[in-house]
Amino acid sequence: MASKPGVPDALTARATGATSIEVVWQATSTNHTLFDVDRRQGSGIWTRRGSTGRDVIRWTDENLSPQTRYSYRVRAANSLGVSPWSNVAGATTDDVTPPPPPPGETVASFSADERMVTITYGGRTHSIPRPVVVPWSYTAQGATYWVATTGNDANSGRAAAPWKTISKAIRVAQAGDTVFVQPGRYIEGDLSISRSGTAAMPLIFSCAPGALGKVIVTTLRSHGLTGNNGDGVFTVRNGAQHVWINGFIIEGVRGQTPGPYENYAENGIAWQNGAGIGCRATNCVSYNNLHCGFKELGHGGTQILIQGCVGFANGVNSLDHGVYAPCSDSTIDGNIFYGNTGYGIHSYS
Repeated sequence: MASKPGVPDALTARATGATSIEVVWQATSTNHTLFDVDRRQGSGIWTRRGSTGRDVIRWTDENLSPQTRYSYRVRAANSLGVSPWSNVAGATTDDVTPPPPPPGETVASFSADERMVTITYGGRTHSIPRPVVVPWSYTAQGATYWVATTGNDANSGRAAAPWKTISKAIRVAQAGDTVFVQPGRYIEGDLSISRSGTAAMPLIFSCAPGALGKVIVTTLRSHGLTGNNGDGVFTVRNGAQHVWINGFIIEGVRGQTPGPYENYAENGIAWQNGAGIGCRATNCVSYNNLHCGFKELGHGGTQILIQGCVGFANGVNSLDHGVYAPCSDSTIDGNIFYGNTGYGIHSYS
């Protein structure tokens, strides 16, 4: 007998930047045709934000105000009517105020042939030969998108009309696409990558050609993450495969206050919840992170390549490392790790 759909369950909300919040829920019935999403700001009135298709259980609300609390509720609908509203879930958008600079001015630069990297940190300069230079020449199988500090997230993302944030690119790019980031400093919220590429069509995020050592990516002081040390400035999660991250200087938030340790994006690049197969981190510099420069959480990730990277000045105690990789069949090759509070490389399977 036909009936109204069941009420959606387990609604959650989390800020994904200063102007966006992602909401996720679970369907409890199969006879719905769409979901309605309502929002209210603070203790204000509920307003309709949109409706999604029957198979959509993840939705991002954009163009919000920074440092503002928003609440959400979801209901299912079909031709016979609507379900009751789900539980209410809320989140506060991030602060747009840039974090204070980390202790000591840091500069990472590469020689023209990329065989030398020069690091200036805490008043000291080290010029180090690179054991491995990872050549970077790849033709996108899908679309090519661009990000620039002078861009706008309302643009098309093409070379002549780039986006402003890497987080926008992450929300749009699909398997086979390449995202090139122009020189500059990018202060982002949550750079979580859940989409997968394939072996033939990887999903690529890279500094623009000729911009190695010129793209700095850091994070807001805190974006509401609590309870574990698994997040990174970049986080590849939820079983994502064949995601390549290349050529970024990733600047952590160690030394910043206030905020408890676990409220930060603690790692430079993190792989969690089974993410890993075919994933790569190449030509990246990751420093000043509270926990590790590069980390796989022991969540079953495998076949990760970390090559030609640099990791230094990471950690606050002996459990924090340049790279922590308790995963099988992974390759850690030709990297430079020094000055981390724990091991340079701590890897086992």
